[in-house]
Amino acid sequence: MVMHMVRQKDQIVTPRGHERTNEGEGLEEPRTGADIRVKLKKIKSMMREIKFRAWNKTTRKMLPGNVAISTDGTLFGAFPGYEYEIMQYTGLKDKNGREIYEEDVVNYWFDGYDETSEVFYDYGCFAVNAKNNDPEYKPCLGLVDIENIEVIGNVWENQ
Repeated sequence: MVMHMVRQKDQIVTPRGHERTNEGEGLEEPRTGADIRVKLKKIKSMMREIKFRAWNKTTRKMLPGNVAISTDGTLFGAFPGYEYEIMQYTGLKDKNGREIYEEDVVNYWFDGYDETSEVFYDYGCFAVNAKNNDPEYKPCLGLVDIENIEVIGNVWENQ
């Protein structure tokens, strides 16, 4: 059941008459342009950029720039007869500011180990293999300190 709230002075009153005070709950509306910019910045920081890149398996080259993907997973503007491998941006950048994509090979320090691993999507997050490729130990990439991650290539160009 959705419960709509109505604001009245220092109280919030729900349709059923439950009341609570507005003390420290951060429910105030932005009052100035600066407040609105701060609120928008917070909202933007919660969203991540969705973009893709593609490796042309036929020519063995990465397509320049970002690519557009249809809802069925095919590449817009793809040339007939060519095969592509599509990789999604993780929303993270390495210590040098380089964007990290699926199937990138990264070198990183985590939990006392200096590791090199492919970035992959597993159980709802972008992850890396850790502890000498232990299949049970796959930390989400977001848990690794960005200052300790460096993209050193990708699985396609480093074959």
